[in-house]
Amino acid sequence: TLKWESQNACPFCRSPELKGSDLVAALLKRIDDLNCAQSHFEMGKNYLDGANGCEKSLEKARECWEKSAKLGNMMAHFSLAMYYKDRKGLGYDEDRSGSKLLSKDEELARYHFIEAAV
Repeated sequence: TLKWESQNACPFCRSPELKGSDLVAALLKRIDDLNCAQSHFEMGKNYLDGANGCEKSLEKARECWEKSAKLGNMMAHFSLAMYYKDRKGLGYDEDRSGSKLLSKDEELARYHFIEAAV
């Protein structure tokens, strides 16, 4: 019979089982290597919810969604639109003449809503 050096090793490659931040780091590296839009989108959802070993972070979720959106994922565009729409401080900026302009976040939200709809 075979004896495994570690009960927590992978039975196929015998590498140690990864947990927590080590697992997240390994997954992110693998996703970046694959350059897969859906994988970036899913990692963004994990960061949004603080699921599967990811810390809860809106900024990291946004970064993953931006990578996914650049690769053409429409749901990532929608998630980014909602992110920018729901951020605090949305409002209007005023130019020198006093007329109201869309805030940068509102412009980004509108852009991503349009991209998601196309």
